[in-house]
Amino acid sequence: MYSYKRIPENQVRLLLIKPGSFDDQINASLLVVSDDDLGSEHFPYSALSYNWGNSNDDNTIIIQDDPASTPVKSIVKAVGALQAIARDKMIKVKPNLYEALRHLRKETHTVALWVDALCINQFDNKEKEEQVLKMAQIYRKAYNVNVWLGSDSPGDLVPNRAMAFIPKVIDPDNLSELLTGDKYAKDWASLYELLKWSW
Repeated sequence: MYSYKRIPENQVRLLLIKPGSFDDQINASLLVVSDDDLGSEHFPYSALSYNWGNSNDDNTIIIQDDPASTPVKSIVKAVGALQAIARDKMIKVKPNLYEALRHLRKETHTVALWVDALCINQFDNKEKEEQVLKMAQIYRKAYNVNVWLGSDSPGDLVPNRAMAFIPKVIDPDNLSELLTGDKYAKDWASLYELLKWSW
């Protein structure tokens, strides 16, 4: 498994997702960048906010020390390549994060992301404390912030219903209608459930 090295409090890790098709194994590198360089023309990145969920960390990402190394297309196919396995390490992530990374990855170029679960060593409380204090700055310096609710599937009613309801809620002219009677009870319940998710 991948072993994090401690970073000073004036640095941040970025996740560099290597190119690949949707079904390829996810390969990435973790790049350490100073706070001053973060978001500069040399280190642009996008941030990701997503529902952590309560499921197990059962999806594997391959972390390669060298951002220029060739991605491993499949762990199964790499079993015979002992050198690659010795050089590359793995991190287990939750299904929702894995799905988000598959959708955000590009086939032709590397994507730089800041993802809390991967860019912060979750087993180092001091580092977590330092990095969490900088999250507003990290999100502000990103050229884009992606909010991942999950796949757009008909069975996923909570995010779909809640997102459809938000435009009505933010229009002050609708408030009296939305707060009267039971007509919008399921919409309010969906929005409440969405806001309760662990982000």
